[in-house]
Amino acid sequence: MEFVLDASFTLHWCFEDEATPASDAVLTRLQNQTDSAWVPGIWPHELLNGLGKGITRKRVERQKAFSLWQEIRALPIRVIEVPWTKPCWTWRCTTILLSTMLAI
Repeated sequence: MEFVLDASFTLHWCFEDEATPASDAVLTRLQNQTDSAWVPGIWPHELLNGLGKGITRKRVERQKAFSLWQEIRALPIRVIEVPWTKPCWTWRCTTILLSTMLAI
């Protein structure tokens, strides 16, 4: 199965206190290569920003954050650049647009 993933959901995998049964299930499916995910082009930047803030706030050690980044980037996650014809000021709009493009 393919689905759209956003950075806030991905960050649940990086911080133990944010993990949920749903986020763990998605991670397991990606690790087992059962599913694959699509993400908008901004996703890697949002993920790195979240990990950086985790380091600054002492929620994760720098080396652990680097390892998490490498592990996540090894998952079957495809980054797709979303063409903009009109400004869209919310990231939710990005995810909706990406979902619509994949359904076509």
